[in-house]
Amino acid sequence: MKGPNERIYSRFIKLQNLQTVDIQAMYKIYSTFYQNTSRATFLSDLQHKTGAIIARTRRTKRIIGFSTLTIFDCGLHGKKIRGIFSGDTIVEPEYWGSRCLHVAFYKQILLARLRHPLTPLYWFLISKGYKTYLLLTRNFYDFYPDRNTPDSPLRDVVSAFSTQQYPQAFDPERMLLDFGANAPCLDENVAEITPQIRAQEPDIAYFEDCNPSWRKGTELPCTGEISFSALIKYCYHLSLKILRLKLEQLGTNKKNADPSTAGPKA
Repeated sequence: MKGPNERIYSRFIKLQNLQTVDIQAMYKIYSTFYQNTSRATFLSDLQHKTGAIIARTRRTKRIIGFSTLTIFDCGLHGKKIRGIFSGDTIVEPEYWGSRCLHVAFYKQILLARLRHPLTPLYWFLISKGYKTYLLLTRNFYDFYPDRNTPDSPLRDVVSAFSTQQYPQAFDPERMLLDFGANAPCLDENVAEITPQIRAQEPDIAYFEDCNPSWRKGTELPCTGEISFSALIKYCYHLSLKILRLKLEQLGTNKKNADPSTAGPKA
């Protein structure tokens, strides 16, 4: 379990450098949160990735989360575009709110942007639940699907990526990926969308409108343009979030150390 001051870190590991014990730990986390899954399916999907961002505790080196990644080229309207694809992204509940994976992911998209500065680059993700979708809406200027720009030209990018990566599963009419009745889906107790959440968070409500069958495992393909201005925005907001967390932790530590805030003693 997570200690009150336990620190975590993350780094990207290429597929060929992932240890068997690491993959086993990744699957253990994955199978906790998803139904209708198997080790064989997980391993098959992993083999198509470039590698994974692994988050660990600093003291014990225990894996507490991960995000798989791959980079690919695609054609759109006669031109080459590139996609950086986020696959499964899972963090143990005790560590929700941590920005550890975000920092490592930012490094990867920055490297991808600098290596091919003239080629349009997009983040491609497929979302079983709203938490992944919110990473897009909270960190990008231009993205799809966007409730404020339903006719965005980025729809064509999503279609191109989805058709290339998942030709058998992509439904261009619904703009969804349907992997069949036995597809892995979120556990019913994870990331549930209640009427209260829909009323308070319009982006979550829009996610469910776009993917009403998410509980059955259908996935919403999404994209965000990784322009240099988007990278600056992402870095700025990420820095603010990290600073806010550090200040909150500092305030908690000071409060715990202040004798005047201690409870009654026996």
